[in-house]
Formats: sequence, structure tokens, C-alpha cells
Amino acid sequence: MTAFKTDKPIFEMVAYLPTTWTGAMVHGGGAGLNGFLASFIPFWNQTQPLQQGLVYIASNGGNNDPSGRLLLDRETLVDYSYRQIGTTYEFGQQIMKAYYAASPQHNYFMGCSRGGGEAMVAAALYPDNYDGIVAQAPAPEVKAFIARSASQGPLTPLTSDEWNQINTQYINQCDALDGVTDGVVSARQSCTFDPIAWVASQNWTADKQATVRSQYSDLKLSDGTLINQKYGLGPFFDLTSLGQPWLRIAKNDFSWTYDVKTFNLDADYGAISAMVDSVSLDVDPLLLGQFLRKGKKVLVFMGGDDTALSIEATNAYMAKTVALSGGNGANTQTRFFPGVGHCGIPNATTLLGPDSAEMLGALRNWVEKGTAPGAMVATKLNADGTVKATRPLCLVGTYPKYKGSGDVNKAENFTCAADGT
Repeated sequence: MTAFKTDKPIFEMVAYLPTTWTGAMVHGGGAGLNGFLASFIPFWNQTQPLQQGLVYIASNGGNNDPSGRLLLDRETLVDYSYRQIGTTYEFGQQIMKAYYAASPQHNYFMGCSRGGGEAMVAAALYPDNYDGIVAQAPAPEVKAFIARSASQGPLTPLTSDEWNQINTQYINQCDALDGVTDGVVSARQSCTFDPIAWVASQNWTADKQATVRSQYSDLKLSDGTLINQKYGLGPFFDLTSLGQPWLRIAKNDFSWTYDVKTFNLDADYGAISAMVDSVSLDVDPLLLGQFLRKGKKVLVFMGGDDTALSIEATNAYMAKTVALSGGNGANTQTRFFPGVGHCGIPNATTLLGPDSAEMLGALRNWVEKGTAPGAMVATKLNADGTVKATRPLCLVGTYPKYKGSGDVNKAENFTCAADGT
């Protein structure tokens, strides 16, 4: 279905009903400012819900205009934030009862980027509806993401070639730390490459050095308040276009002329924060921790070279969630795909890591059979669908390290070694 513009938001949802139903449902998340129907789970999943005989439901996020214009209406913004999740779930339950004359035995939520954030919203605000979630490259702290996106605007733009020079140096200096040279940095914690120092050594202009420094430094207010942790290395992801509509929404004026050069974090963060808090866009880690307390399961995945979001922020958020889970931190796992970008979006020249895994199957086994994910494997496919390479998909705190012998394209010849070893 193609989104179309109107003066009023139109809520749309979709339900895919398999002929042979295995008794479970997957609620799929959206992306960006929504405004469209997500008809499948993004890129890096080895199987889709229908392939497992599962019902799949999704919505357009409560509005039908991906520009974000309709989110100026606070009720529509509330829909986008969380209410559309509850509505879609309830409608989906009624559809299944009518079509199968039965309710699902298990309900899951799965999504990437904004969809990963929606998965966390579903767990935090509708904890009794879902048995487990897969949050892929999530952004649960929306105000931090908006501030980071808007903060890129005033910076001096770098060319694609300049960003690629930084990424190339990163790979050249840190690729071999995992025991194999293949264009993929796996041992991130052992990598000492400093992009800020490197561009200084190359005598880039002061403005360009400031841009690099901003990307790879924590984002703070002038009084030192931390807003967003530094970004990781990988192919640069321009967030400016995402910052523009959010600032217009925060200022409650979509006709406001956005001049990226005039954005000032200290001056504008208050409006961003007030807008986010007014509709509960940020996901409270306490509530996600309470989801874990109920015995529900949370799997988090992110690309090791994701530069649309901060890996450091994801780690910090999940650490807070575990700390607030009342000793039930074992009900969540976080894993990174080395050499993979945002949501597993493929790039044949700069993102060479194995980029798909059986995430949904791992969650189902955990929920339905009580078997926690153990040695997960990431896979890289050739254009014809055959397997090109596999690699362990290690838990945070470990990385895939080559054993020193055997085919470097087979996961069996790697081990998940502790960071720094």
C-alpha cells in the first residue's frame, strides 16, 4: 500500500494470515516517522513470520504521511508514540479469533530502528500482551536521537570520500585484531584507532575536524549534561533530514523554515525534551526491566558498524534496564553483527560482515521451549542465495575470534572471545 497525503491522519493496519497457522503472532514495527505499512520484517532476518506459519500484523504508525507533517497534532503524535501499538494488537487479536476461531498461544513484537523502539514500547507499556520481543537497532531514547540528528546540521559537511577515508583507516588499523584480515572489524574494544587524532594529523581544516570531533564525541549541553553517547565507526549515516521534521514538530510549526546553521543544542533541547516527554516517546528502562521481571524475553541486535545510532548508548540503556530488572537480567541478551550497518541494510563495498540470523526462531525457542539462545550464527549470502560465509554472533562483551586454522568463512573456526583478549 502506498501512503498518500490528507489533511487528517488515516490509520491503516495489515494482517497476513497463513493457511496453516502454528498458533503464534508477530507484531511488526515500522520505521522513521512511519506513514506507511511495513509488510515484512527488515533485511537481516533469515526467515519471515509467514514462513514459520505465524500471523503477521503491522500498522502505519497511526498516520499516512511519512513526512511527519501530521504529527503536529498531539493526538496523532500520541498514536505514533504508543497508542497505535495497542490498537493494532487488539484489532489483530479480533481478526485471529474471527478467522481461526482461536486466540494465539504466543505473541511477539519484532522491528528495527523506530520499529526496534516500538518493540521496546510494546514491552514497556503493554507487557501483558507480549511474551517476548526482538528489538533491532532500537532508539528507545528518542530525545537523544533527535538532538543528535539536529546537531549534525550546523557542522561543515564532509564528502563521502572523506568519510570513507576515515572508515578505511579504521579497518586498516583494526581489521586483523580478530585474527583474520577480511575487511571486518570484530574486536572493537581492542581497536585504538582515534579518528579525531587521525584527521588532525592529516591537517584537515578546523571546521572539518570539528565535524569529526562532534560525531565521535559524547553529545553534551554546555553545563556538561550528557545527551547522547558518541557514535561508532563505519560508513557515515547522514541524520540531518531526520532532525528537520522533528524540530518542526517540537516547535509546533511545520511551515517553520529549518536552517541547520541556526540549531543550538542548549537553546533548542528544552523544546525537544518537552515534546518527547509530553507524549511518552522515550521508553522508561524501569518499565522494560519490569517486563523482564515477568519472565518475558528481550533480544537486542545491532550492527557493529551502525552509524545511524550510538552503540555506546544502546549498551548503556540495556545496562540500566538490567540493573532495574530485579535480578532478572538473564531474560535479555544483546548481540552485535561485526561489519554490518543500520538494520542490516546491505552495502557490498563497505559492510562485509555476515548480516543475517535466525532471530525470531531464537526468541521462539526461548519463550516456547525455555531454551535460551546460545551459539548463534550470522550468515552472509551470495546473490543466488547460497551461503558465502558464516560467523559466530556473539554476546556483548565478547567477539568472534579466529582460532588460527581452518576456513575463515566458516563459523566453526571462530570462538566468542572476551573483549580485550
